[in-house]
Amino acid sequence: AASAAQIISHATATITHSGGTSLTVISTRGKVVIESVSFDGGAITGASAFTASGTITGGTLTDGTASLNSGAFTGLKSLAINPASATTGAIVVTNGVAQTGGDLVKITGAAGKSALKVATGNFAVAGTSTLTGAVAAGAALSVAGSATFAASAAQIISHATATITHS
Repeated sequence: AASAAQIISHATATITHSGGTSLTVISTRGKVVIESVSFDGGAITGASAFTASGTITGGTLTDGTASLNSGAFTGLKSLAINPASATTGAIVVTNGVAQTGGDLVKITGAAGKSALKVATGNFAVAGTSTLTGAVAAGAALSVAGSATFAASAAQIISHATATITHS
């Protein structure tokens, strides 16, 4: 009968299904292979592409180098973002709890190299900023409000015209 269970006891078997509803395959003694994809308990191997129309949950998603687990990426080598929007931020970092210390974003680069570069556009900072080390401005350094410099550090201005106010 079309709805009856089919029991096959051969070591190797091939099943062709041409019905219009569904096909269920259960193996009680090993993996099930369909179209070169192996299903063995909860493991799936041999799939060259996997597309989901809903949420994929549980475990770690990895390509062997980068991994995503519990919302954290590890091993990520590069990230290219193109928001294709003239008005929205491509990267927005929001801390969902009150920050009591540490750094919300930290970039560790190599000494003497640029760890953060704004190639085109402006760099805007709201709030108090602390810069350690040398600060170099290739064109103009504009400060709205006040700028505080270390008392023991030398301040060098190499423009033809400059105004310094000391208080």
